[in-house]
Amino acid sequence: MYIAELMVENNVILEAVTVLSNLNTTIRVTDKNGLHTVTTQQPELVAECLIVGNLSTCKCSPGYIWSNDVCYNTTTCCSETSCNKNVTHFTPLCIPKAQVHINGSVVLSTPILDSVEISNQLLNAFKQLNGFEHLNVTGQREDNTIADFEADVSVFFETSRLQTLLDQLESDIRGEILVDIFGQ
Repeated sequence: MYIAELMVENNVILEAVTVLSNLNTTIRVTDKNGLHTVTTQQPELVAECLIVGNLSTCKCSPGYIWSNDVCYNTTTCCSETSCNKNVTHFTPLCIPKAQVHINGSVVLSTPILDSVEISNQLLNAFKQLNGFEHLNVTGQREDNTIADFEADVSVFFETSRLQTLLDQLESDIRGEILVDIFGQ
């Protein structure tokens, strides 16, 4: 998939959707794998930015979320809110939301004495993922040495990012975390 960026002057944004809907072209693109024919099939307005000098305020269209590049390469992730920083140099700026579900278990060598603390540690760790939506500790089992949880995020992510997060969390709780990930 290729992503293109189209910049238009002020007051044209209302017509941009019409322009995009009429855009149905085929172009030839060369990349490291050779020459390809690319056909524009579904042009969409996915982000809108107001740029004044070096400052910009950008927002993603409904159904889109800030890309991982934007979230992980700026000081704070805007999540689904307007971004009041210069993010216009990122492509893609916004990406379609996805459904990613994480089932997991925290395995400790000693019984869990404070389930609220475990829940807070999990929550604070998973909130570091772009598109974090919620985390729920679903229960404890086997003499309270295992706590099961589920989490949802609305963007695909690199497994290395999740692994780094889990490694730090395992160190913090002095236990093991097992996860299964499902996404659409």
